Amino acid sequence: MTIETDKYLPTVYYYLARALSDERKFNEADSAFQKASKYSDSAFIRSIYFYRGLNFYLQKKYVQAIMFYKKVIAMDPYYRFAYYNLAITYDDYYQDKRTAITYYKKFLTFSSKNKNDDLLVRAAKKRIVDLKKQIFFNKKGKNN
Repeated sequence: MTIETDKYLPTVYYYLARALSDERKFNEADSAFQKASKYSDSAFIRSIYFYRGLNFYLQKKYVQAIMFYKKVIAMDPYYRFAYYNLAITYDDYYQDKRTAITYYKKFLTFSSKNKNDDLLVRAAKKRIVDLKKQIFFNKKGKNN
């Protein structure tokens, strides 16, 4: 491989990994994500880690998914989709309502006014309301 094509390796492995993940070939996808990370610069690594976390989430490997979403946030604390995915992971897997609410709120804090975010913004707001109701009624039931 020449030096000119080497600069495209991270991108090639990244999109290969995403395609493999979409095809539910998770182990192959993770291998491609690892190669993309190996050859990538720091600006692109955030996206690699995000989708690597999603790849683990889809496999129900929630601990690994959380680890990669938190890596994304450590690199870029404004990466709103990592907060959203952390929220749904804590919500679905751990059923940790309070932590999920915290991450949904962080997502809302950093979500843009872009119309593309509207669906997730509405979903996050609705889920926060639902989780707060569950917490309230759960406490109320325990006091009776």
